[in-house]
Amino acid sequence: MADIVDNLFQVCILSICTGIVTVKALRSKKREWMLLFMCYSLYMFSTLFYLLYKAYYIGEPSTHTSEIGWYVSYTSLVLLMNNVRDKGMDKVRYKVLWLIPVFTFGMGAFFVYISEGDYLSNIVAAVLMAVLIINALKGAIYCGREKKNYPEKMLYRSVLIFCTMEYLSWIASCIWFNADFTNPYYWFDMLITLSFVLFIPSVERVVER
Repeated sequence: MADIVDNLFQVCILSICTGIVTVKALRSKKREWMLLFMCYSLYMFSTLFYLLYKAYYIGEPSTHTSEIGWYVSYTSLVLLMNNVRDKGMDKVRYKVLWLIPVFTFGMGAFFVYISEGDYLSNIVAAVLMAVLIINALKGAIYCGREKKNYPEKMLYRSVLIFCTMEYLSWIASCIWFNADFTNPYYWFDMLITLSFVLFIPSVERVVER
């Protein structure tokens, strides 16, 4: 029951966000809104597929359909950040960012070891999360050090919050297995859903600059 409630909550919130962003994209014709629409809609339909599959077959999906949708949604976020970033960022290098791939691939190895997960899926997730976190962290550091009021700063922070919640939910799913709301996984997953809402005001700031 907790799994159904959690996924329904995510589908509902993302459906509302997709509707809002669709209207904004049609009115403004801005690329940023279209990329955010892709992020929302892909994640929402992937979760909906996962929910319907589990409800009909009473078990985990045997295909990677949902994962592919989620991964393409991550890619849309990367494209969104690349689209709004300040050109000065291209000249800046932060050595601390080299630790990010170490972290994501280390976590991928941990997930494979603990849950006997799929190697390919974990490698793809590690690569995409590394790219997401590197772009977001680099942007957040750059905006903070330049001491300027960059409108994209909120977007970078929102992406970092999203990535943090994703990893916390993945870790919780490897440690706790009870299928009720005493399992922290469901609370972290709901926080992932709520973190998506932050992208709308974040993109609004960038578009209106």
